[in-house]
Amino acid sequence: MVNKLIVLTLISLLFLFTKGIAGEFVGLYNIKSLMFVGLGTLLCVFMSLGLTGVKSTLMVVFKRSDKTNELIEKLISYSELFYQSSERVQGRINGESEGFLKNGLIKVYEGLLSTKEIEQTTRKKIEISFINSEKSAEKVRGMIKYPTIFGLMGTLLALVGYLNHSNQIHLFLGSPSEIIEFGLLSSIYGFFLSYFVIMPIAEKMERANDQTVMNQKIMTEGLIHMSKRTNPAVVREILSSYVENDSQGTKDYEYEKA
Repeated sequence: MVNKLIVLTLISLLFLFTKGIAGEFVGLYNIKSLMFVGLGTLLCVFMSLGLTGVKSTLMVVFKRSDKTNELIEKLISYSELFYQSSERVQGRINGESEGFLKNGLIKVYEGLLSTKEIEQTTRKKIEISFINSEKSAEKVRGMIKYPTIFGLMGTLLALVGYLNHSNQIHLFLGSPSEIIEFGLLSSIYGFFLSYFVIMPIAEKMERANDQTVMNQKIMTEGLIHMSKRTNPAVVREILSSYVENDSQGTKDYEYEKA
């Protein structure tokens, strides 16, 4: 639903942009309002998150997360290699791109940790990952106020300039009708950026966080059974139960944490 809203929003913006250039729907497109609210919001975002934070946020938003079924199939293939004591295990581990899984596979392969120790160490990593991701999502959600504030600032600026006939404001905004247009559209753009851009990003981060926690729990379960050399058919049955109850994954984890 959120993705559909984003696409619809982008299409609407493109439509208004082209119509604005063509001289139509003048009251719906104002480059000065858009720049005032948009650039002000970007400045606050970079000041709040920093360049590293912005990059990590964009990576979460645009990164394709592994589907649970694909992850389970990967774990089953590893489980088969461990069960058969195959010599190909080390080569597969070296080519693994998922850091959390690779680290666990190495420890299982080298016999460095018992099944209990695997559960304890991975559980701690999941907890830290969960907390950090939650903080990042909360930070982004808190940025909803920035576009709204700049939208209201634009409206107040236009109102002051219109009532006081300030030469400086008239020089920047233009005629009285253009000042009114700037003020009204600033608030509209602020609301639009808050609830149709920043809010969906925060929601996407929260969903990605839930998926990451679920995937890490599945990986932990798989690693435990690999260390036990459990039959791959049994491992499949155990891991497949997560797919049936994936909607309760994060809630279960939070309950366990408490």
